[in-house]
Amino acid sequence: MLVDTIPLIVKFFTRAGPYDTLLDRDEILFDNEHRLFRDSYDRYANELNREACSASRKTSRSSAPSSKASNARASRSNSSNR
Repeated sequence: MLVDTIPLIVKFFTRAGPYDTLLDRDEILFDNEHRLFRDSYDRYANELNREACSASRKTSRSSAPSSKASNARASRSNSSNR
C-alpha cells in the first residue's frame, strides 16, 4: 500500500512541470471564460430585462381600446336614449 501512495506524495511536494501546464490548459481556459461570463452576466441581464419591458409596454399600448371606439359606443347610447 505504501508503494501505491509514494507517487502521489511526491507529486504533491514537487513543482508543476510543463506537462502539468499542458494538462491544466483546458481548465484554465474554462475558468477564464466562466469568470468573464459571470462578470458580464449582470449587464446582459439588465439589457434583456430593459428590452422585454419596452416590448411589453408596446404591446400593452397597442392592445388598449381606442378612444374612438368608446366614443362611438357613448354616442350610440345617447342617440338611443332620445
